[in-house]
Amino acid sequence: MIRFVIYTKSERGRHSLQALIERRLVPVLCVAEDSEPHTRQLCVTHNIAYVNEKRPKQPSHIAMVHGYNLDLLVCAGYSKILPAELFEPLRLGGVNCHGGKLPEYRGASPIPWQILRGETSGAAYVLRMTAGIDDGPVLATEPYTIEPHDTARSVTDKVTSIFSRIVPDVVQKCSEGGVQAGAPQDESAACHWTRRTPEDGEIDWERLTAREVVDLVRALDDPYPGAFITHNGARLIIRRARVVERRMAGVAGRCVGKTSEGTLILAADGAVEILGFDANGGFAGGRDLPVKYGDTFRLHSSR
Repeated sequence: MIRFVIYTKSERGRHSLQALIERRLVPVLCVAEDSEPHTRQLCVTHNIAYVNEKRPKQPSHIAMVHGYNLDLLVCAGYSKILPAELFEPLRLGGVNCHGGKLPEYRGASPIPWQILRGETSGAAYVLRMTAGIDDGPVLATEPYTIEPHDTARSVTDKVTSIFSRIVPDVVQKCSEGGVQAGAPQDESAACHWTRRTPEDGEIDWERLTAREVVDLVRALDDPYPGAFITHNGARLIIRRARVVERRMAGVAGRCVGKTSEGTLILAADGAVEILGFDANGGFAGGRDLPVKYGDTFRLHSSR
């Protein structure tokens, strides 16, 4: 049986770790970027050494990891770039997970970017880890659909489920015969997408069409920070919205009324009905959005 470390963050890391344990593929060390309590408890229950680390390039961290006499490094959800000197010396190197279509969606936040670009399908991958970003040979992959009603939450759930299947498969193959060469990616089609910030979620009603506003809301649903408007100095996170089919026109960014379910705001080419938003730590219906007829939203002055 090989000795391996898993680098984790959030639900992807937790579910991958759980799936590995269920397949009796138990790491000797778990390095968590966050302090997710279920991951910690899994490690306690199964006698897995556990550390929190957000600075994996530190020499002291690299030395600590190498002290476990490992064969393989598995990265599942951990968002920090791991240095080559961490995984290259290992007998089987490293493997990492990527949740968006390759090579077109390398880099950060592939799920939101795919939704924003109108993709109807994506894929999840386990790759050989290299010194580059998401450019290693493909060891395992499984496609998924992106339906018009899908949000970042529902697509993330699909991707997490896929990793729960294919991460243990790859580790099992490594245990039986070492890391395979994998299928190379087509570099001519490669595109690297940069990291998004929470401020990128502000809705630009004057520039975006109604469809683009709705797609922004879908793309930034949980677990991402959310699309938002700024009203009376407060950030209102919009969680559900739909395009209004009947034609409406006027000043983009202006609230033009309420419906039985929501609040109407004009985008560049028509209206959007806000159906839900975050309120006091929970979800509230769009009709309760605390704005009134005539309120007009522009990009916040800090942008």
